[in-house]
Amino acid sequence: MHFNINNTHRLMPLENRIILHSLLSSSLVNYVVQPVVAEGSKIAFYEILGRVKDVNDGVFHPIHQGIATKYTKMVIYYAHSLVKNGFLHNNKVSFNISNDEVNQDTVSLILYLFDTKELKDKIIIEITEDVLIDHHKASLLEKFKACGIEIALDDFCSEKSVRDLICDYDFIDIVKFDGVFMQAINKGKKELIDGLKHLNSFAKTLGKKTVIEHIENEALLLAAYEVGADYLQGYQLGKPYPVDFYERRV
Repeated sequence: MHFNINNTHRLMPLENRIILHSLLSSSLVNYVVQPVVAEGSKIAFYEILGRVKDVNDGVFHPIHQGIATKYTKMVIYYAHSLVKNGFLHNNKVSFNISNDEVNQDTVSLILYLFDTKELKDKIIIEITEDVLIDHHKASLLEKFKACGIEIALDDFCSEKSVRDLICDYDFIDIVKFDGVFMQAINKGKKELIDGLKHLNSFAKTLGKKTVIEHIENEALLLAAYEVGADYLQGYQLGKPYPVDFYERRV
């Protein structure tokens, strides 16, 4: 199984450059994308990652959970613009919905914007493990499932996640294993490779696709191959870059 990306470049059409410029016109927030790679070096989808500018040092930093709610609708509009205009070679994109934004307004907005099967097929909605999914939120997420939108459970690692996946989370399509596994393996805890193998097999028996994140070097890439997840993600395979970087790659 080989996941390395080796692509050539092409020029982005002028009209796409104009659209991209308008998407990124905010001086305080910008977005980058990171490829999630499948077998045979094929890009399965791109994850959209938000960056917010620190007004003190002018540096863009990842949008953390504490302020994610403020930017949820912005990333939804951004994802729609990418998909609607055929950016990233018509690949799927994923984006995260924060805990507070799993509500009827967000669901209605997404279903309004992604109003055709073609558009719904191009997005994956990510929710993190720490989202408290009560019956009401579960019923909202099931609306996405019912109309064909895939849902990924991010940062999967705890016993609670395993229990919920078995008992309550039928609407989950993709499981993304928490980066702490790869970080620990990178520090020499090789026994976790077998643990990840078991988690990977468990998720697959439930019909879920699996993703290993934080693959930062060749050694971790080999460890990820050993685990046998469906998709891989990390700096070794593709760093987060602005859309136009990957838009030029074929």
